Amino acid sequence: MRVEILKDYARKNFPATPILDYAIEVEKITTSKVSTRILNSLCEKEFNACA
Repeated sequence: MRVEILKDYARKNFPATPILDYAIEVEKITTSKVSTRILNSLCEKEFNACA
């Protein structure tokens, strides 16, 4: 609940929240994948973003 309050506050009071947005995307990956695939998923996302 505290995290949701902080996310709402940041979105309402800051024009951009790139670090928060990145953290939310990482959270989605880390909470949805099998633990052995987490690192691979993060690496693939980062390297594909740079390509």
